[in-house]
Parts: sequence; structure tokens; C-alpha cells
Amino acid sequence: MKCLLGGKRYGQVKAMKGLSDMGLGSDDSSQMATQAYVFMLVTIKDSWKLPLAYFFIDSIKADMKANLIKIALEKCNKIGVQIRTVTFDGCKSNIATMKNLGCELDDLQNLKTDLKHPSAEYNVVVCLDACHMLKLMRNTFESKKVIHTTGEKSIRWQYLSELYNLQEENCLHLANKLSHRHVHFKNQIMNVKLATQLLSRSVAKAIDFCNKTLNIPAFRESENTIEFIEKLNDLFDILIARSLDDYGFKHPMNKANSQKILSLLSQMNSCGVGLRRW
Repeated sequence: MKCLLGGKRYGQVKAMKGLSDMGLGSDDSSQMATQAYVFMLVTIKDSWKLPLAYFFIDSIKADMKANLIKIALEKCNKIGVQIRTVTFDGCKSNIATMKNLGCELDDLQNLKTDLKHPSAEYNVVVCLDACHMLKLMRNTFESKKVIHTTGEKSIRWQYLSELYNLQEENCLHLANKLSHRHVHFKNQIMNVKLATQLLSRSVAKAIDFCNKTLNIPAFRESENTIEFIEKLNDLFDILIARSLDDYGFKHPMNKANSQKILSLLSQMNSCGVGLRRW
């Protein structure tokens, strides 16, 4: 993952400045660092996480990222830590890095989502971060306004805008959290909560209510958009499932719910392969 150098403290911005450092013992770099490339160790069965390594960079190529990942896997294995998954956001350089490690994430028909551990006898699964991918989906939806799926079904951003306008004009909310920040999110584009609350089942149900119960003309033919938002909501719940106390799609997969979850994953896979913006 990446994070900017700097932050806020006591109301003032405190900037950190320094040269790029890849930890190779050389201090003759003249390139000013603008980011920190960070490895974070996160446990599967517990609730702690630990910074594993960080490198001050201005930019970093995919082959260098791949080498650093291999080193991290080897060092963890050496002290008895088993790394089962590598999770990252969806930027192009990360996809290229995974290709260098033997994965294939560009060809949706021939996905290869694991890599050979460099010093252990098992494969490591690679996983795009669900929160970041939902934000990218929201950003694409807002930018293109209309997305088409298999079967010429159209998904339209206008229904989200119409719902926001309706609620603002009437000073009410149809059991959802939709606000100006959710529809006009560019100043808070990294805020995950805004994306999850926008592409949520409560928003889908509100659009459906406006269409079928209130019979508002602006919401006619919104069925495909409603279905898509609901499925995105359920898919996100599956991908972040963690606690055994949760219910529905938020409950981790087991024998009782596996068929239902696998069915939705299959539907979303078919839908995702067919998405286009024209």
C-alpha cells in the first residue's frame, strides 16, 4: 500500500522531507521522496496488524516491487510466519507487479490469482483490496454515468442523483444516509464509508420505492440499476466477511451458506466480464 509523507498535528501540517531510500545501504540518491511504500502484516485469526517494512520513494517499478515482495515473504518464512495472502489496491503498477510474480489479473477469462512462495512449499493467494475496488467502481460509475452489462442492460448514475435531489427538496430521507458528500465525493474520494453507503442496499431500496410505490417518472426503468447496486452491496459484504457473529453475506463462508455465496460470485463474475461503458 502507499501513503503520503506528512500529516496533521495540532491543527498544523507537519511535512517530512527526505531522499529516496530503498534500504540497499546507499545514501547517494538525489531523488526527493514523495511517498512511502509500506508492507503491513495483518493476522487472519486475530485482530492485530504490524508494519513490516517501509521504503521512502518517488516512484518504483513493478520489477522492484516484485523483488521486495519476495524478500518480505522469505524473511517472514524464516522466522516461522506463514503469509497466506498478499492484498493490494488496484493501481496499474500493482497489477504489473503481480504479473512479474506469475499471476494474471488482466485477462478475466484466464485469471491466475496465486504465486509460488519463494522459500516455502505452498502458494500465496493475491487479492485486490475490496474497499479500494469499491471506490474505483463508484468513481467509474459517476464518471461514465451509464454502464452496460451483458444482455444490453443499462446501469444509470442519474437514479442516485435523482434520489439525492428528491430527498433534499423534501427534507427527508427514505431510510438511507445519502447526502451531498456521497454524490459529490471528489473532495473526499478516499473515504471508504461514502462509497459503501452510496452503493448500499438501503439506497437501492429507496430507488425501488420511488419507482414502484411512489411512481415517480424520474425513476422509471431503474430495475437494472437497483439490482446492480444490491449485488455490489452483497459482494462487498462477502469480501469483508470476518466475524462469525455477523449474518447474511457478512457471515464467513461455511457449508450452510456456501451455495448461496458461490451463486452470487458466479453471477457477479459473469456481470463483471460483460461490463462496458458504451
